[in-house]
Formats: sequence, C-alpha cells, structure tokens
Amino acid sequence: MKTSPILRPLLGMAVASAAILCTAGPLRAGLVLEQTVEGSEVRSETVMRIQGGMIRADICEELSTIANTKAREVMTVMHPAREVTVMRQPQVTADAATSPTAPKYTVTGTTEKVNGYECAIITMEVLGMKSTFWVAKGYPDYERIKAELATVKTEGDATILPPEMDGMILKSCTGSESFPCITTVKSVKFEEIPDSAFQAPAGYTVTRAAD
Repeated sequence: MKTSPILRPLLGMAVASAAILCTAGPLRAGLVLEQTVEGSEVRSETVMRIQGGMIRADICEELSTIANTKAREVMTVMHPAREVTVMRQPQVTADAATSPTAPKYTVTGTTEKVNGYECAIITMEVLGMKSTFWVAKGYPDYERIKAELATVKTEGDATILPPEMDGMILKSCTGSESFPCITTVKSVKFEEIPDSAFQAPAGYTVTRAAD
C-alpha cells in the first residue's frame, strides 16, 4: 500500500464514532473500519469510512472530518454548532519522499498477535515524532481492502515503504510516552455508503479557510 505519509497512520486508526450520515444518495460498496481509541482520554469506539478517494471520520458525536484526497481538501464538521470549515492541503512534491522531513520506517523484526493475527511491528519517525504499527500479513480479503485504500493515495506521493508495511494495520500507537494514542481495529467490512456521507450536511454553514 502506498498511501500518503499523512494519511497512512489514519488507515490503522480510526477517528470516528456515531456515524452521522446525511440524506440518502447513490449507494456503492465502501470500506468501513470499526476501531477503539485509547489514551489519556476516555476510551472511544470509532468508525472510518473510505470510498473512492474519500475518507469520513466521525471523531465523536460532536465532531467529524471528511477528506477528499484527490482535491486535497479536508472538511471539519462541528455538529452542535452546525458549522463546516474547509481547508485545502498543500501539494505533495515529487521530492517529498527524500526530503529531511520524509517519514523513516524501521522494521523491528519482532511480531505480536492482535485480535488473533500475527503482526510485524514497524516504527515510523517524522519531525521528531514516533509511531508504531502492527501489520498483519494474509488478512482476510486483504487484496480488496488494499485496492480501496489505494484510492486515498495522493497525487505526487512517492513515499517508499518497506515491504513489511504491505499488510493490514490492525493496531497503531502515536504520540508521546506520556500521552500515547493507541488505536486497534475491531472489524473491517464492506458496505454500501451514500455519496452524501462525504458531503457537508444540509443546513450547515460552510466556511472556506484562505489558502
């Protein structure tokens, strides 16, 4: 899987819970990841939906994010205020993968089981921050999952990943030792998702941030 170095950790962690879909629209099968997030805050149950280059993450009942990886736009949806802020992400340059700020991956050579699956443990460091991933080879229906994850690869992303990263990320740990954020996949499935799930909810005020 060659996904954006920014989006890549998100594929192993969920930032979603209490999915709040908009009005009905055209349906097609998309990837749904149900996960738990634990850290200094209270444990939360989360869901992430991925379909055709779009990612919807419902962080909690109050907050959602919707990313269009092709247009490089991210919507932050604040449900209590019924407001949406749209920000455009910078273009990924061809030499980004070899720059000093490019993620550095290390294969630890150790394994650990997550939900019954043997996982290789791999670390990533970028800008002084370290993340750890538990990657399962031979995960059920992985080729189909991989194909959907490939749709969120941003244009110009030439990040070189070790072969060991080509697997299903079932657990990730980000942040510092004092404030870790541990995300574990509970289930992976395909289900029909309305296109409206990736749009600003009707009746919400939309504000576009300056580029």
